[in-house]
Amino acid sequence: MAVSIKEALKIVKDYTSVVSSEIITIENSQDRVVSKNYIANFNLPRFDNSAMDGYAVKSSDSSK
Repeated sequence: MAVSIKEALKIVKDYTSVVSSEIITIENSQDRVVSKNYIANFNLPRFDNSAMDGYAVKSSDSSK
């Protein structure tokens, strides 16, 4: 059953409630939700970084 975005938002709003916010330590923040948006003052890392995960192999080069 497909629903429209408008219907989906209504369902979410109907089944959720607004809770108050509180200030807690970072150590107690696991499984919590941030109550406001945060914007970093600067990018991390502060330099261009092109990291890679994994590697590539031509299948013909790996045959015995």
